[in-house]
Amino acid sequence: MPKQNLLASVIRIIATILIFIFHYLEVEGIKNSYNIDKIGIFLFVLISGFFAYNSTVYSNPLKWLIKRIKTIIIPYWIVIIIVLIANYVVEYKQTTFLKNTIIFFGGSLFVEDPLYVVSWFITYIMLLYLCVYIYNIITIVHYKYIFILISLFAFYYYNISNPVYFIGFFIGFFYNKYAKHEISNFIVCFFKLDKVNHYLRIVQNHCYSFFLLHGGVLHLVNFFDLFSGYIFIISFVFTLILSIIHNYISFILINYEYKSTKNCKLIVRY
Repeated sequence: MPKQNLLASVIRIIATILIFIFHYLEVEGIKNSYNIDKIGIFLFVLISGFFAYNSTVYSNPLKWLIKRIKTIIIPYWIVIIIVLIANYVVEYKQTTFLKNTIIFFGGSLFVEDPLYVVSWFITYIMLLYLCVYIYNIITIVHYKYIFILISLFAFYYYNISNPVYFIGFFIGFFYNKYAKHEISNFIVCFFKLDKVNHYLRIVQNHCYSFFLLHGGVLHLVNFFDLFSGYIFIISFVFTLILSIIHNYISFILINYEYKSTKNCKLIVRY
């Protein structure tokens, strides 16, 4: 995907900030009067759907699905392992071994009162990716769209989050599939925003790490009450710093491959 990433990156960054603001308001006990959470999550899934589309999704759907699951679950594992250990030590929430196992493997959406505030999204986005996979292995065109409608109904019937998020995801997916991105390309070229586009792309690559980490950081800063009156700024900056580290570690683990050689070397592909 070329220059169309400009608007997509901006939207994803805005969505991440909105979700952070919502959880900050929740931690501080401030009323959320503008549905910031719903707007933020809708934009987040919209852009997740947008970035879900690429050439591999059609040429090799299974490879695409495995790669998508890896990019979601591995960064999540880095965070949730720390959360599970921390909860074992301080007993933030009462839980069981079974619930912890389900949460670890990304099934928090099916657990009542999950341990970590954003973990439900992991289940949800993996289900959406599964829908995309099935959509792409169906060979008859009109059956593809019937499947999407049935999936939407199933998400609604079984109350798997807000169905508007499902619609938003596939709006993003089909937009990237069919749109020519002329407006975004025109903006980048006319205003000579290639460098801006490049840096926005770098920032948005850290949004998922920021999303995973921000809830824990907010609660940690609030728990120790060390920065009363500055929770928002301290939490935001701290999450930003941790996101850079987390994103780097995640990238290494996601691209980590074992190759059997005479020397039995372990390699990382960049």
